[in-house]
Amino acid sequence: MVKASLFINKVVQSLFSILKVLLLSKLFPEKPIKESGSCLILGNGPSSKDTLKEFLPQMKEMTCICVNMFASNSEFEIIKPKYYVLLDPAFIDEKHESASKLIINIIEKTSWALTLIIPYHFRKSSYFLDRVKVNSNITIHYFNYTIVDGFLPLNHILYNLGIGMPLCQNVLVATIFQGIRMGFDDIYITGADHSWNENLRVSNEDNTLYLNDTHFYGQRKRNLSKEFGGDIGTIESQIAKQFISFYKVFKGHEILANFSKTRGIRIVNISNHSNIDVYKRGRLQINSLKP
Repeated sequence: MVKASLFINKVVQSLFSILKVLLLSKLFPEKPIKESGSCLILGNGPSSKDTLKEFLPQMKEMTCICVNMFASNSEFEIIKPKYYVLLDPAFIDEKHESASKLIINIIEKTSWALTLIIPYHFRKSSYFLDRVKVNSNITIHYFNYTIVDGFLPLNHILYNLGIGMPLCQNVLVATIFQGIRMGFDDIYITGADHSWNENLRVSNEDNTLYLNDTHFYGQRKRNLSKEFGGDIGTIESQIAKQFISFYKVFKGHEILANFSKTRGIRIVNISNHSNIDVYKRGRLQINSLKP
């Protein structure tokens, strides 16, 4: 009975995924960027600080991929990453102050060839596109941000066609997925601490949930109860919401670890502190990262 229920659930998920793809995805997307060899993905977790300290001079000779707020830091112009991935819709919201500043930093600082990898729905933002087009060094590569689930063989077909993606609760998951589709042989990741659970605190006074949100470039205290509060008059566990979100992030990495095996791609987590438990741990191999 349980097996029948699970099978029916997979059928429903697969059918729903196909419907989502038909309605939301560009069915003939841009061909994936073709790469080989190795790349280094720089997440924004605290452990990136140690990697930058140890290998910063050499990184400008590597194929690097940066994400989110990295361009706000001086290291951006030293490393000169080849690729930059943005996922959060905040980056096309002109009212979002920090995201708007990030876009300005990318535009003003980029004096080398940089490919910006973004979801197709970013095309709807003339505010975003008009700003980016000012810098001729920046080219744009689009991808379908359509999450699919169901039977694994079907999911992998949709992944390989570029019309579906695994669960991407975090930009690092989306970036690793793009690295797999590009065809890198080895994908090194740093700044993949994913240690938010260690930085959560519930106030003893009023049950407010706080997060000490820490990145390699700084930290700030966030009131998650205020940011993600529920409907007035209802009782909701904010910490339950956060752990559901954490589950989605780590599940996304599990999906990628299995998908990468089908492509013969090795993912190595070189973060000196990381709660991700599905990738091989290792050290950065400098010579193998040179293009």
